[in-house]
Amino acid sequence: SSWLGNIEGVLKTIDTEQPDNLEITFDEKWISLHPVVFSIFACLGLRAIKYGGTIEITANDTLKTQLKKIGLLNILKIDESALERDLTGKYIPLTQITDRTRLTEIIQELVPLLQCSPEQADPRKYVLSEMIRNVLEHSTSSNGAIVCAKYFKKSNRISIGITDYGIGIKQSLTR
Repeated sequence: SSWLGNIEGVLKTIDTEQPDNLEITFDEKWISLHPVVFSIFACLGLRAIKYGGTIEITANDTLKTQLKKIGLLNILKIDESALERDLTGKYIPLTQITDRTRLTEIIQELVPLLQCSPEQADPRKYVLSEMIRNVLEHSTSSNGAIVCAKYFKKSNRISIGITDYGIGIKQSLTR
């Protein structure tokens, strides 16, 4: 389980010394992750692919279905075509954004998920667009930005994850 309040535990388990290998193991009884955690997994997986490495995901079929719904298996090119997929109004699956065209498309995909009026949606779209644009312009990440979102009907809340494997804010500001 990892949300923004306890994300430090996930970050401490990430070993960046082996960029060509990614192992993700889920407890079969429990999974509750913020979209930014899925985005982190996607960034690390794309880096492993770039280095010609391997990706291993240990999870039961129920969890793999959730990983497919959020788009992790797709973005990491892991074929699980037999698993069901129904994303209607719940997710923006993990999406790789490397240019402004895809940025515009993903912002438009976000609108139905926001479940609010256009006047309310516009400032949210602007903030999201600026955060992703900052990745594209400043991170020097060869993989661009990894974005995903999930709508929680019960609490009427949207969680959004945006990550990159770039140079970092400090180095970007130093430049």
